[in-house]
Amino acid sequence: MAFEEPGSSPAPTQPPIDGEELLRQAEDGVSRLERRELLEAHDKDLLEKQSRRLARLERVLEISRSLSSTLVLRDLLTHLMDAVLEIARVERGFLMLFDRGGELRIEVARNIDSGSLMSEDFRHSRSLAYEVAESGKTVWIRDVYEHPEFREQKSVQDLRLRTMIGFPLRLGKRVLGVIYLDSQRVSEMLSPEGIDVLEALAAHAAVAIDNACLHEEMLRSKLQLEMENKSLRRVLRSEFRFDAIIGRSAVMQRVFEVMEKVVETDLAVLVEGETGTGKELIARALHFNGPRREKNFLALNCGALPEPLLESQLFGHRRGAFTGAIEDHVGVFEAADGGTLFLDEVGEMPLSLQVKLLRVLQSGEFTRLGENTVRRTDVRVISATNKVLATEVGGGRFREDLFYRLNVVTLRMPPLRDRGEDILLLADFFLAEAGRRQNRSTHGFAPETRRFLLHYGWRGNVRELQNCIESALAMSDGRSPLGPELFPHPGPGFETALTEGSLRSRMERFEKVSIRDALEASEWNISRAARTLSVSRQHLHNRINRFGLLRRRMPHTPTEG
Repeated sequence: MAFEEPGSSPAPTQPPIDGEELLRQAEDGVSRLERRELLEAHDKDLLEKQSRRLARLERVLEISRSLSSTLVLRDLLTHLMDAVLEIARVERGFLMLFDRGGELRIEVARNIDSGSLMSEDFRHSRSLAYEVAESGKTVWIRDVYEHPEFREQKSVQDLRLRTMIGFPLRLGKRVLGVIYLDSQRVSEMLSPEGIDVLEALAAHAAVAIDNACLHEEMLRSKLQLEMENKSLRRVLRSEFRFDAIIGRSAVMQRVFEVMEKVVETDLAVLVEGETGTGKELIARALHFNGPRREKNFLALNCGALPEPLLESQLFGHRRGAFTGAIEDHVGVFEAADGGTLFLDEVGEMPLSLQVKLLRVLQSGEFTRLGENTVRRTDVRVISATNKVLATEVGGGRFREDLFYRLNVVTLRMPPLRDRGEDILLLADFFLAEAGRRQNRSTHGFAPETRRFLLHYGWRGNVRELQNCIESALAMSDGRSPLGPELFPHPGPGFETALTEGSLRSRMERFEKVSIRDALEASEWNISRAARTLSVSRQHLHNRINRFGLLRRRMPHTPTEG
């Protein structure tokens, strides 16, 4: 019987101890501790992974900024390849771009130590590179031994490769090239997160590479254009030398004397002469032998355009200035700044535009159509006309003040008929040029043709002479000198040429011309031509063969409607 002190409470009753429950509780406590430790470890690992990924992304951002800072393609590609190897930690890397023939060409080959590979080390898995290029997607072979289609490749076996990866350099849907990496060991540094980072870098790099390629193409085009311009200017200076202009006659020597006096100046020159006398040729010679030779020479025919269009061509216009002005346009005064402007047929310019032309000649200032902005230009103006401008001034058709601005020095081009033996020099030159253009043999001119050339009127001047020789060579048989019958529509001077030489040669030339005219009139109907000449058909055939007459093919003219 238990003893209880007075006033004390009875002791509580304790349940019996269960060993299995204690074990279960202990196990639960251990499990919670382990889970907490595992979670903490997982969080730590995740944090480390996130930190590494963030560091890689920061590095990608840093690299992207540096890539965007250069437009030198070679430097950009080398820097990119070193950065990729730094991030991926593989042994080798190749950066390949498509060439103009559609082939992948290695631009940069580097190893992990940022050293350039020699050409003998350029072997790699071309099949993987082209698979990446064709699909436009990343191909990652972590362990080649797990991929029989790659493991059996000779290049893979020879190089003992274990890891290979290729990234497309893709710009939209266009693949510029491939970044290819490989290693002789299984890379432990690459992971799906690492692949994502490298893909992001490749995407940024594609934009930078495209910009650098465009920049280099622009520089190449600029250099090529500069070289072509220099070459063209050398050719033009050679072609438009004073001594290259054909002319030994006294009248042409006087032209050369005036040219030599004004060629080094900026004086305005007015070239007068009939149509086809070579006024533009003289203007070009003044430009390409003068101090402005390195700048533009521009020519504008003032009589070939309606007034609104002529004003636009002279001074330019702003978009929307008139119907059809869909974009800004630079006029010849602006485009020829520093150079020479040749205004042909200046006598045809409307009076309203003569006022504006006078302004720019006086002050060097002009405004485009539709603008208020005053622009300045510095050009030498050489003008030409087939009219007598003094007469036009007297008739009120040309401004007197403009006439004096343009006519500081007058240079008069003689008509071809007044140049004597120059005609034959020009004819020989044009025949040689025509032979080269038509790829035909030339045998000169028959003696009677040379007499014809000297006595013909040449109302179209040098231009008519050149065109006639082009036509005569095209219609000739290519085996004998050009005869006078090959020249179309001989004018009054031809009869004079026919009266020279022996009686027999005169009669033959007359017979040729008569037969040719009859054939032309009958459209080469032999029977009708024979009736016109009162000879038999057979006799006419014989004479055609005797004289070697050929039908001239007239250019086709489309019918109206």
